[in-house]
Amino acid sequence: MIIKQAGLESTTLSQFDLLSKNEVGLSSAFAYLLGKEQKILYSFLRFLGLDLRKISNNFDDVAILKENVNEEGRTDIEIIIKNELYIIIECKVNNNKLGKQREQYLKFLKQQKEKIKIQCFITQYRDSSIIKTEDIKTINADWKNIIEYFINNNKYELRKNSLLKDFINFATKNFK
Repeated sequence: MIIKQAGLESTTLSQFDLLSKNEVGLSSAFAYLLGKEQKILYSFLRFLGLDLRKISNNFDDVAILKENVNEEGRTDIEIIIKNELYIIIECKVNNNKLGKQREQYLKFLKQQKEKIKIQCFITQYRDSSIIKTEDIKTINADWKNIIEYFINNNKYELRKNSLLKDFINFATKNFK
């Protein structure tokens, strides 16, 4: 990989371009984006259908975990607001199927004390279904819808965010 070409003042790459071009790289980029930018995190929570008035709006209360291992397996991303919200996000690219993962984390989520529990599967395939099992909501989403949401349904200041632009460029260039 060429980081900086001769004749250029600096690199033309973003921090995301240094990641692998697979689902680990994409989920790492997305987790970093959510953990770095409060407005983007809360915008994503709105995308998931959350009423932000029902959860803490203090970014200091939010924990974002990447590749966390628990008794049910290794999650791609977890978003936690203690006693309020527990989200498990599984990111998929190409033909990597969800299979048993749809059921895998239900038991773990049932054991959590947070009031709102969500498992979210993000793939490259259009699927916006929502399934409610007991007190756990399962949301199926796709990368294209998420990117379109960030571009079309947010305030102008968010669309100007350079980190979001870099993420969108990375995701659309590598994971169509």
